Amino acid sequence: MKKLILLGILSLIIGLLEALEAFNSINNVINAELPYGGNLTSATTKLADTSSILGILTLVVIVETLRGKIKPKDAIRPYVSIFLVLATVGILKIIYHVPRPISYGKGIESLAFPSGHTAKASALANYLGDLWPRARFLIYLFPVTIGITRILLHVHWFSDVLFSLFYGAFIDESVKVVWRRMRV
Repeated sequence: MKKLILLGILSLIIGLLEALEAFNSINNVINAELPYGGNLTSATTKLADTSSILGILTLVVIVETLRGKIKPKDAIRPYVSIFLVLATVGILKIIYHVPRPISYGKGIESLAFPSGHTAKASALANYLGDLWPRARFLIYLFPVTIGITRILLHVHWFSDVLFSLFYGAFIDESVKVVWRRMRV
């Protein structure tokens, strides 16, 4: 429960600071100083596309269910987390209505805050970190790496990524707590 509260508070603080435009200066400096990421960066960021995240998740759930580490009734929980991340990130993009650093996409795709790729990667990492606690540090490098790629590709601001690192984990942690309380 402490982890859930900490992630919630950090997400709330960063979200409020974003609404107050407190990150504008640092966002502009970082965006102006960093070079474009290139092909390797583009390939790496695709690891957090929705199809990739769901593929990784499905592989893990199948293998760990067969090994007996995940109960079949609990196999749906991480998918609920990813769905909630997708839905709430879309809503937050509309609410905050922050344009991306470069022209990219149309409609909701043209909006930056928060980073869906980073939030999905963070939710997945939070789930995997609980599943494999001895590898938690390495697992948590995944959303950080994805966030860096989003900044290097100039499709997200620093604040989009910072918020999403905590927010994705917060959503997964929230689902975990509710799931346990419901004893599904």
